[in-house]
Amino acid sequence: MANDLNVAQLVALSKAVPSKAVTAAKKNLPQGGKSEVDFLVRVSGYVKKGEDYERPHAPDLPKMALLLKAWNKLAKHVQDALIRECAESLEKTGEVEVDEDLKARVETAWGDIVKTTTRTINGSVTAKLETTLVEEAK
Repeated sequence: MANDLNVAQLVALSKAVPSKAVTAAKKNLPQGGKSEVDFLVRVSGYVKKGEDYERPHAPDLPKMALLLKAWNKLAKHVQDALIRECAESLEKTGEVEVDEDLKARVETAWGDIVKTTTRTINGSVTAKLETTLVEEAK
């Protein structure tokens, strides 16, 4: 059946009956039985698709993987110095201190990545349709 319909007809058919009405109707079907159906419905009106657009997108990067990649770029003596610095900070204050300027620079860099990383959002599909029961099998 679906193969006989064009894309606009398929979309119209899917939008012709509000999903809340379908959900309510499903609840009212008889339990454990089947309902025979044979009817003809006319769907008329229009469907309209808005323009696709680009939206900034923050990549969903696992922080640990990102840190490991950055760590791997550091020379061995820099890695050792970082471990010592963090251990000393933890010993003195009970936490690893992070410079506020560094936090701000990282946030700015992340913002720059988000600005240049986009994803395409499909335009929304709207419809104004009327359904009419044309014939019900006797």
